[in-house]
Amino acid sequence: MKIPLIILPKLSKKSFLVVFIILTAFTLFNVNKSYKTYTVLNNARLLGSETAADIRAKDTLSDLIDHYQVSLEGLVGVLGAPLPEKSSTLKSIAESRGMSELTLIAKVQSLVPQSGDLQQSDDGSWSASLNELLYEGLALYGLPIVLAVVLLGALGLPVPAGPMTGIVGLMAFSGLFDAFFAAVGIVVAAFLGDVLLFELGRRMDTAWFDKHGAKFGFNKKSRHRVEHLFHRWGSLTLILSRSLVAHISAVVSLMAGASSLGRTKYWLNCLIGRLGWLLIYFGFGYFVGDNLAMAGSFLGYLSLSLLGLLLIIVLFDQYHKQSHRVV
Repeated sequence: MKIPLIILPKLSKKSFLVVFIILTAFTLFNVNKSYKTYTVLNNARLLGSETAADIRAKDTLSDLIDHYQVSLEGLVGVLGAPLPEKSSTLKSIAESRGMSELTLIAKVQSLVPQSGDLQQSDDGSWSASLNELLYEGLALYGLPIVLAVVLLGALGLPVPAGPMTGIVGLMAFSGLFDAFFAAVGIVVAAFLGDVLLFELGRRMDTAWFDKHGAKFGFNKKSRHRVEHLFHRWGSLTLILSRSLVAHISAVVSLMAGASSLGRTKYWLNCLIGRLGWLLIYFGFGYFVGDNLAMAGSFLGYLSLSLLGLLLIIVLFDQYHKQSHRVV
């Protein structure tokens, strides 16, 4: 059966450069935001103050005093006397003094009382309830249940393998799991699922796939889409489907098994992809800290950065193939 290809509009050299500049600016903007947000989060983690992670360059001195409970004496010690107007933002203060926003924010973060010194209140938010539920569940069943979920996710079942891996990273950061042992176990579980589907693909044909695949969520449309990815990207499809677009990894594994792809090449690409997947989920949880809510903006900027990078790759691929056809 002929594989339906996605035909993109032809790009002139000028159009290519314009789109490339826009995508590059978009990606660099979000990479910069990701770096700044992570730096603020990490500083707060080292200080032991979750509240300090919420400080941003747009916050005013009034916000620091009223919301973050920063003392006037502390601000005078950092900014000197007399203090700027309370309506002044950290960004404007940093610019007026010729210093970076991150440097000023780091100094101000050290003035925020630690979490234990603040009055704690149960706000009943969904994020707090979710944190508590996930911690209780993992504390009850331990790492084996996580490995089972990761294995089932690699086999194509609709389970939250990625989020649970992120939670294990958070708990490893807190010392509840051994980080190295947990990371290795998660990679092995995901890799085992990939290998099982590859071997299953070796033993089936496309007719069986089209007839029975829909029962497991693998329909003819998804098979054609994966075949198109293999034709366009080759082995890179395996790496991307283990990391950035892991939701199609099961279909890709089956199709790879049904193709003439060698086992060694498949294993190597899957392992690289799964290590990237581990870095995204487990690494995010481990390196950011033990609070899901405070990491939301970082994850958002990181996702947009990866999206921009992927779009740049697609742009170059399309332009290269178009130029090759013209030649």
